[in-house]
Amino acid sequence: MERYATNLGLIEKAAQNLLGKARLTPVLVDTILNEETKPELFFKAESLQEIGAFKIRGATHALACLTEHERRQGVVTHSSGNHAQAVAFAARALDVPAHIVMPTNAPEIK
Repeated sequence: MERYATNLGLIEKAAQNLLGKARLTPVLVDTILNEETKPELFFKAESLQEIGAFKIRGATHALACLTEHERRQGVVTHSSGNHAQAVAFAARALDVPAHIVMPTNAPEIK
């Protein structure tokens, strides 16, 4: 039971770190018409996040967990896509200096 409580505490801490920074996205439910089982499909609409991806959650939580000293030092990441955007977004939201290294062949939209 203690392990569950510890994990629940970590989840609650992450949720608190994301308040006002990541959007609360809906879970969309679709029922496939099947007379025998009628399975439901659940879709978490993370494409509605500011950067269009779920990675904003992990990046924001990770940067929010940094000590004040670590925040002042800043962060560096290498990515050609959503992770780069997530770290840049979180760094701006939390006032953490960030250097994003992207390969020259990354899509221009990124």
